[in-house]
Amino acid sequence: MTPAMAAALRDSLREACSLEDVTERMGRYMSKDACDEVLVMMSQVCKNINAGRLKMKAGCPFVTDLRIKEQATSIFMCYSPEWLRIGLHIVLGGDALLQKGTGKQDKEVQFLRLILEKQMFSQSSAHKRVVEGPQEYREALGNIILKRIFLFVAALDRAKLESALPLEAGIDGLDDGGSPFLFCRQ
Repeated sequence: MTPAMAAALRDSLREACSLEDVTERMGRYMSKDACDEVLVMMSQVCKNINAGRLKMKAGCPFVTDLRIKEQATSIFMCYSPEWLRIGLHIVLGGDALLQKGTGKQDKEVQFLRLILEKQMFSQSSAHKRVVEGPQEYREALGNIILKRIFLFVAALDRAKLESALPLEAGIDGLDDGGSPFLFCRQ
């Protein structure tokens, strides 16, 4: 990745996440080459989002329609909890996401749903931009959400492809020595 591409990606992701933090967190789960591959792909995705070639539906009903947001949350809940925690950690940060549940699967599922709804699919106060009106706000938020979703999917796909997860992640110590499935069996 060239310095110019990195600078453009940093500016493009500024509202969604910190490029330096994401790069550091991805480095825990994949090689440097894999990180670069994800970041190069994200620079192309961000370029298309910023140019308006890739965007949410006009008015971004995702922002205002709770049913659509619940459907998106349900789709993300198809990831196995271990991988979902890692993906959310890569995109959003927060070391609490890496701590495995204390055996209460229903509480873990509720926690992950809450993180998806309150952080992944919305804009934290730290990232708010001044925009002209509600329509512009929804479009800007839609772009942020799209960038987060693409980064989440690309990073998890590449991390699972390498299956080089460290033991401290708590998911590589299974009987067969391998990582769990990316998605839940059901």
